[in-house]
Amino acid sequence: MALKRYADATADFGYALESQAHYPKASLGRARCYANLGRLDDAAVMYRKYLREAPKMDAAAADELKRVERARHAQSHHDHARAHAQRHRAGTHAARPRRAAAPPAPAPLRGAPARGTHYATLGVNYEATPAQLKKKFRELALKFHPDKNKTRTAEERFKKINAAYEVLSDPARRRDYDLTLQPERPRTNADGYWQGSY
Repeated sequence: MALKRYADATADFGYALESQAHYPKASLGRARCYANLGRLDDAAVMYRKYLREAPKMDAAAADELKRVERARHAQSHHDHARAHAQRHRAGTHAARPRRAAAPPAPAPLRGAPARGTHYATLGVNYEATPAQLKKKFRELALKFHPDKNKTRTAEERFKKINAAYEVLSDPARRRDYDLTLQPERPRTNADGYWQGSY
């Protein structure tokens, strides 16, 4: 029952991150849920995202990331040792087993962006090139700059445009952001069996 709660909470944090991409507490919550579900790779990604976004250094979260990294290392070592023992028992010690098929890669984001995303803020599609992003950012920054636009919402809109461009212009941050927009996908364990949400 507790695992179902973590899965539900992970989905809830995902919805929160879809509506507001720069939401450090949701990133931390999702990281902790992933860690409790045993999805250590995803947990490490979300901890790193949180530590980049957090307004001040969070030593507890940094320690949790170190524990997750150690657990990932131990898990990979354990999986390797278990596979080695199975090959030894089967008498095929010298033969290497075939790797399980990799889980399907997430489909690239396509089409019109969902409302509330950084893509929608800049008015570009998911496939926008860095040059297109820069052009659109400059156009909107001039239009909504508080010195040029005296409406009440201009300053808030200008801040959102800057935040969106800051994330989407950095390839690593954009990749992490795109992962938060992806739907959950199944994973395989070392034996090739599907695990995770379906």
